[in-house]
Amino acid sequence: MSIGQLIQEGRLRSGLTLEELSDKIGIKQAMMSRIENDQRSCSKYIKKLSNILDIPEEEIETARISDEILKKYKDNKYLLKALKKTTSIISPRKK
Repeated sequence: MSIGQLIQEGRLRSGLTLEELSDKIGIKQAMMSRIENDQRSCSKYIKKLSNILDIPEEEIETARISDEILKKYKDNKYLLKALKKTTSIISPRKK
């Protein structure tokens, strides 16, 4: 699920219109629409979105990072191998 889909689902689950969410965030409705359609970044608004939509900040941030990786590397045949290697490097090691 993309970050835009996550935000849109959260908005609908919260019973908010696009206009209402935009007002609560403090941005124009057109910008909120672009965020939901994955055409604009929402990195400045993650904390507000998390609070308003009751979505954990970690979930929104994870979706944002995932989208950035896919946007840049989705056609790279080594993506999965690189992600596995990265995971093994950054995962806590058991002693």
